[in-house]
Amino acid sequence: RDLHSFPTRRSSDLTTAGADLVSVSLPDREEARTLLLEHLGGRPVVVAPVLDALIDECGRLPLALAVVGAHAAATACPLRAETLGEFRHVVSAGVRDAFYGSYRWLSSAAARLFRSLSLGSGADVTVPEVAGRVAVLPREARVLLGELHQVGLLQQRHPGRYGWHRLVHAFAAELHDILDGEASPRKGLLYQ
Repeated sequence: RDLHSFPTRRSSDLTTAGADLVSVSLPDREEARTLLLEHLGGRPVVVAPVLDALIDECGRLPLALAVVGAHAAATACPLRAETLGEFRHVVSAGVRDAFYGSYRWLSSAAARLFRSLSLGSGADVTVPEVAGRVAVLPREARVLLGELHQVGLLQQRHPGRYGWHRLVHAFAAELHDILDGEASPRKGLLYQ
């Protein structure tokens, strides 16, 4: 069937309306380079090391590549090694906003789990690991992980095993530091 439009709202009502959640893998380096160059449009040719540095900074996420490419195309800022700092800020701000768009749909329990997962050392977690970490039954851990998967913050890599992109992990860690860190003025309010 042809796809002419797609919903961007991330909510449980999508699956009841007949929509399917589709996971898409990251592009390889050549695909990422092609995507970034497309977003740069008519910009003068950028040297490969600078393109590779931007691709690495974006973690090959198509959203991040689009954000930095659009910013570069709209500004007069040259894409050189000396100007990569500005583009790091653009990637960080643009991706953070997009991730927050998903995060805000989470229940409070799933949001707490998301932030706490940033404290783990591995790239993947399983339902039993999560259940043990946050002291819930495996059934509840599965529901919370499913919620994080549904809004696109986690990918189900294998049945019962979830993982996330390093930029999503960094976002979760940042939220944890802000909302759950010892110095957070809101910490006491979140758990009352």
